[in-house]
Amino acid sequence: MFWHLYYSKELIQQVLTLMKQEYGVRDYTLLSLIYQLGAAKGEIYPLVWSDVDFKNKTISLMHKLVKNKATGKYERVKGMKNSYRFRTIPVADSIIDLLTK
Repeated sequence: MFWHLYYSKELIQQVLTLMKQEYGVRDYTLLSLIYQLGAAKGEIYPLVWSDVDFKNKTISLMHKLVKNKATGKYERVKGMKNSYRFRTIPVADSIIDLLTK
């Protein structure tokens, strides 16, 4: 039987603080987005500025990264593995503030 583990807000804040101190603002921002949006890292990595609507405080998840077999590099393509992953998520002011820095 599997038990779901939930982390306290305090523990998450400690992890985020440590991430910022040890790895810098880029990794802190990525982890903050994963936590606040409830998104997988594969949904966060392909984000670009046009996916962020600062006025309406939303982020649209509509792309994925696919490895190009010829070049070995990852490319951003429209689409998701599962259609339910397409979504526009309202974000907290703290995320908007973080992204504008």
